Amino acid sequence: QEKQPPSPNAYQAQRDEEEVDEDDDVRRERAAAEMSQPGTFPLLWRRVTKMFRKAARPAVDNVSLGLGKNTCFGLLGPNGAGKSTLTNLAVGELRASSGAVFVSGRAVTGSCAAVFRGADAALCMQSDTALMCMTARQHLMLLHEVRCACSRSEARADVARVLAEVELTRYADQPVGTLSGGNLRKLSVAAVLLPKTRVLLLDEPSTGMDPVARRKVWDAVAHKKRGCCVLLTTHSREEAERMCDTIGIMAHGQLQCVGSIQHLRNKFNRNYHLHVQLDNAGLQPSLSGGVSGDGVGEDPLAPLMEQLVGGGDGSSAAATTKKGEWKVVEVVGAKRTYELANVPRMSRVFEVLEARKEEFHVVSYSLTQASLDDIFLQLVRREEAKLEQSAAQQEQQKCTKA
Repeated sequence: QEKQPPSPNAYQAQRDEEEVDEDDDVRRERAAAEMSQPGTFPLLWRRVTKMFRKAARPAVDNVSLGLGKNTCFGLLGPNGAGKSTLTNLAVGELRASSGAVFVSGRAVTGSCAAVFRGADAALCMQSDTALMCMTARQHLMLLHEVRCACSRSEARADVARVLAEVELTRYADQPVGTLSGGNLRKLSVAAVLLPKTRVLLLDEPSTGMDPVARRKVWDAVAHKKRGCCVLLTTHSREEAERMCDTIGIMAHGQLQCVGSIQHLRNKFNRNYHLHVQLDNAGLQPSLSGGVSGDGVGEDPLAPLMEQLVGGGDGSSAAATTKKGEWKVVEVVGAKRTYELANVPRMSRVFEVLEARKEEFHVVSYSLTQASLDDIFLQLVRREEAKLEQSAAQQEQQKCTKA
């Protein structure tokens, strides 16, 4: 007989008994969401779990989060992390297995009509949904009339404005079915930019757009953010950094961290990336043979790296000095990327590079902080390692009982 997955209530009870290692910022967000009144936040999830049938684990696992006005919250995560599920729970596309979701103070009970009544929320889904037999202008006029009670002239002006914001004016009177994929995506974004919407949910909105159109959409959403609450799910680091005030990273249905991008850098990855471009004289055979190791004897720039992280001149006599660490990240032709960790003084990095760049044939260099992608990968890999360790322990316990 096939073993049935645990019910949501049983899974929640089991999770409550376990000691959950939760990030401090996530714990504070949870406390604020669970202790607040439903109307405090325009968008509120309170101990929300969504378990699909025959799934071993919930798609959304006990998430508590409240999003305020005038903010854009970016939700990042790998495929299957639960981002779209969390978004669909907020508009009633899905019903939570346990917990509660509130939009503008009203509970979402599983019906989209209650959420969209009065133009409380607007959702831009991953898949484009539009009436193909209508023109783009007619489609937006219909949505405007459903959401807002206003005169025909006001509706026409609002529709013309959002069409211009996403650069769809020239295609406004073409049938939706004849639009290209990128323009169809613009139409989906334009639909959520209509007025009097208090909560915007954007599920990977700029997918398929060209760079110019993408930036136009970002500007339009940033303007719309005033007085509204915006939830953005994305895989684009550039989009998250451009649009979001706060970032949350999900993995396996759980929030792993919450905070501004700089806060996440300071907390999870304070390392720096040094990008070095060498001249032709610096293109020795060892420099173009791929990524080398960390050792002093294996990398031609090792003496320079040792001095950068506080190890004196790279000699063995300076090995006892407390210093940072470095490693090679990437080698592409004459361009090399190093990761510097725990550097005692950042000013020393620039002093040493300027003093010795001719000696090591350095044409140019740049120093950057860890990117959002670096933090994302670090947190996801950490969570995957925890799950693998937990699975191994469970398997060991089964073997012991047998």
